Amino acid sequence: IGGAAVSTAPLLLIAAEGDVPYPADAEAIRAVRPDAEVMILTGSRHGTDLFIDHGEALEAALLEFLASQS
Repeated sequence: IGGAAVSTAPLLLIAAEGDVPYPADAEAIRAVRPDAEVMILTGSRHGTDLFIDHGEALEAALLEFLASQS
């Protein structure tokens, strides 16, 4: 978390809702980087689940984030 606090690069944090402790970690990072965007994919259990069952939502979040940076 310390490194995220000093970086000024755009930051998107994506976590699976059921993949403890990552959602809490994402919120802790946002506490030190209020400009960070956090996306918690509800109904998702783990990293591979993000790509298999929630690939469209993940892709949409990435594309939206990247578009907002240009």
